[in-house]
Amino acid sequence: PAGVKSRITVRATSVSWIQIRDDNANQLILTKLLKSGDSYEVPNQKSLTMSTGNAGALEITVDGTPVPGVGPVGAVRRNILLDAERLRNGTAVVK
Repeated sequence: PAGVKSRITVRATSVSWIQIRDDNANQLILTKLLKSGDSYEVPNQKSLTMSTGNAGALEITVDGTPVPGVGPVGAVRRNILLDAERLRNGTAVVK
């Protein structure tokens, strides 16, 4: 809902390309090259996934608390579920 603060923030520690998709609507939300220090607040909605070209360059927080990384530096990752609980549990990366 509008006005609700984002729970998930993606921050770059070095350059990383990210793409956010709404899988239910089959819609691209964002494609962006994040530079070191840049961040993106993920909208509070279900069915969002992220792809990245440098998984190890991303720090992801849920409600301000860091979660397990989604891959090593230089790793390409697709279908990362942007779900707060799965990110916390380290189960957000779908093979």
